[in-house]
Amino acid sequence: MQALAQRGKPVWGEHAVFAYARPMPRVFRAPVSALWVWLAACASTREPPAAGPDATGEVHIRVLDAADGKPLRCKLLLTAAGERLALGPPGMIGAWLSPHVLASDLAVYGDPCDLSLSLPARPLQLQASAGIEWDLVQGSVTPDPWRPTTLDLKLTRALDTTGYACVDLHVHSAPSFDSEVPLDQRIVSALAEGLDAIAPTDHEAVGDWDAEIMRLNLADALTILLGTEVTSDIWPEPQPLGHFGVFPVPKSFDPSQHQLSFQTPGSLLQRLDMLYPDSLIQVNHPRWDNIGYFNVAGFDPRDPGLDQRLGLSHLDAIELWNSHQIDVTGGPAMELMLDDFYTLLDLGFPLVATGNTDTHELSRHPLGYPRNCVRVANDRHPGLTPDGLVEGLRLGRVMVTSGPWLEVSLAGHGPGEMASVGASTPLEISVDAANWVAVDRVRIVVNGRTVTTIPTPSLPAHFQVPLELSSGVSYIMVTAEGDAPLSSVAGELSAPQRSFAFTNPLWVRTQP
Repeated sequence: MQALAQRGKPVWGEHAVFAYARPMPRVFRAPVSALWVWLAACASTREPPAAGPDATGEVHIRVLDAADGKPLRCKLLLTAAGERLALGPPGMIGAWLSPHVLASDLAVYGDPCDLSLSLPARPLQLQASAGIEWDLVQGSVTPDPWRPTTLDLKLTRALDTTGYACVDLHVHSAPSFDSEVPLDQRIVSALAEGLDAIAPTDHEAVGDWDAEIMRLNLADALTILLGTEVTSDIWPEPQPLGHFGVFPVPKSFDPSQHQLSFQTPGSLLQRLDMLYPDSLIQVNHPRWDNIGYFNVAGFDPRDPGLDQRLGLSHLDAIELWNSHQIDVTGGPAMELMLDDFYTLLDLGFPLVATGNTDTHELSRHPLGYPRNCVRVANDRHPGLTPDGLVEGLRLGRVMVTSGPWLEVSLAGHGPGEMASVGASTPLEISVDAANWVAVDRVRIVVNGRTVTTIPTPSLPAHFQVPLELSSGVSYIMVTAEGDAPLSSVAGELSAPQRSFAFTNPLWVRTQP
């Protein structure tokens, strides 16, 4: 038999069948053929060997639009036995698993989410998201080491945001001294979070975003509002004057033009306004410790020289919500920042209220929670332009949200506009949210004072609220909030992300 084995050839795994080198007599061929068929059948029905603890299996995952079945850009969170499954390195820089799949230690981003992953062969849970406009979808799979597995997840659009473009106006990436996120990874993650635009605001620097977005062939998918963050406390001669976002700025931005010695906050803002007369100037995290503009400048509404000293008239916007600040230092509550804003409005400084992430990381602190949803003439790419965004922002046609969707109108006028009405005209409020966002109440604020709180036991909700307004000019703001924090889709922060939204002021001239 040993001689036969040496002369023959194994043809079936562990059940080796050997063929003679010389022709077999015809009388033996039928029994041997039958034996071949029987052995093959046994081999095909036997149980595969048990997988080892490090075994993996290939899973083809598709995240699809439930309406038309097309693949979506998305973010995937994977867990095993309650622990987050890391497919990329920790820190600020992710790993490209393929030309359109980016993995960090907390999330996977797909552009689109039609991808194959090698995953541990044990029960896994998956969560797919695509920003605040879409419901979350959950799925589970146990990868098979011996054959590929397919998993389809279908996302349902929850919100109709037609007419609005959502943008994060405070974003850090590799040009910043304190961030390492590559530009291409920032772009792909922004799309996966459902953003229409971002404003890169790196410290005293700008990157070549146009070149990067063209290289990715995504110029018709994401609008770049090129900006910078003026950071006086890191200048060659540090000056504690506050931090300011400026956007847009030219690609040839030169920070040395404004890095003058011994300035005051007012003179710095005057200088920026002179250098960039068509740009918006936003005061960033004004109450953050010893780098916030209000803190270092000693903001006091009773000061008769307030504007001259602080240069408030050169500001266009104020960042009321900075989730990085709140995450890192337990910054001031939203209500305190809103009180500052009401004070500015009462003093005659109608700034635009914004909310941003100030993110320096990739997935732990993702883009867009919160985001600014700006009413624009054209919210679809490639028609959404930086100029269109700037116009909507400058006019205050902005709703800030981490998830709740809030629309407000009075006699057909919305935030940033002036409505001339009689005393009995009702305020129209619509509120909605995706399935992972809680909204429990809506508050109506008139001239800085809460006048009505309305429970929202179910969504979507629509209210017509009569208001008693005194004659003259008033402003109305509306907030929406939920008691339950947002899920991990909004980031792995040190404190849960709050479900909150607020409009900018709607101005009202009441006729007697």
